[in-house]
Amino acid sequence: MIGYLSIPSIEIRQPIYIGATSQHLNDGVASIIGTDLPVGGMGHRSVIAGHRSWYTDLRFFRLTELKEGDKIFIEIGGTTLTYLVKNTEVIKATDWQKLLPVENQDMLTLLTCDPLVPPFDYRLLVNAYRQPDVAEEDAQSKQTSQEEMKQYQQHSFSFVFYITIFGWLLLCYILYRFVTLLTNTLRKSKSDVVDLI
Repeated sequence: MIGYLSIPSIEIRQPIYIGATSQHLNDGVASIIGTDLPVGGMGHRSVIAGHRSWYTDLRFFRLTELKEGDKIFIEIGGTTLTYLVKNTEVIKATDWQKLLPVENQDMLTLLTCDPLVPPFDYRLLVNAYRQPDVAEEDAQSKQTSQEEMKQYQQHSFSFVFYITIFGWLLLCYILYRFVTLLTNTLRKSKSDVVDLI
């Protein structure tokens, strides 16, 4: 882990790892290898990937709610970098040239799968630009209390848990109906054959 990503407007705070491996994306969000680390600098573009949702957390589920001007904070090496959301775009999963650095810009791009359900042929990008001067009140506004964060995580877990349970119950019901229908059809076919004999 190299730091934290915080987006107060959508209640996100995630640890940042280097390399978007399965394990790192299970544990938080990750800087994509081949892009700049999220340390700032002109001509740099850090791309941070995260799941749209995960069984223990919503992760980047609410990225579509971000608006121009919303703040994104990167806490790394004892420093807090502030970025302002500029725009969002949807690209094909193979359009990697869209992630290249832009000359004389210090950029951060958040990347996640799109749409929410398979196949995940596209990627949702949120592009943000660095704000070099961070006012003290902005740094304070990004901090949420541990209690608020704990409540948010509990609500996120509950939501995902209940959706998962509902999905399994629905699947069990569909399988039950299918087996019942198949059994009745086979019995009817068997009785029809017996009647013919």
